[in-house]
Amino acid sequence: MGILDLFFIKRKVKEGIQNPGGFVVEQATDFIKGYLIVGTVISAVFLILIGLFAFSPWLGGPFQAAKFIFWILLIIVISSEFVFISLFLRIKRSFRKQADKAALKIKAKIVNKK
Repeated sequence: MGILDLFFIKRKVKEGIQNPGGFVVEQATDFIKGYLIVGTVISAVFLILIGLFAFSPWLGGPFQAAKFIFWILLIIVISSEFVFISLFLRIKRSFRKQADKAALKIKAKIVNKK
């Protein structure tokens, strides 16, 4: 762990103390983003490999079956990416609403105790 890591951790701790709801939302969405990025990279690599079989003469191709599979998979991957992105945005919005409600409840309890 280097010096820069300590500064980043300090910044995250300060943010978590000042705005716990926003901090939790950010951590949860970062976790989900990780899975989305990994899935996107894996599907892109897979499509590139099928594209090489379908459209390049390097591997003994071009193969008509690979072209058909490539276009079908391209449509499926693009449509699933749109679905995943829209689901991610809905989840993010839902997390923010829940965090705002929780923050208001906590602030109300703090004010009532004083």
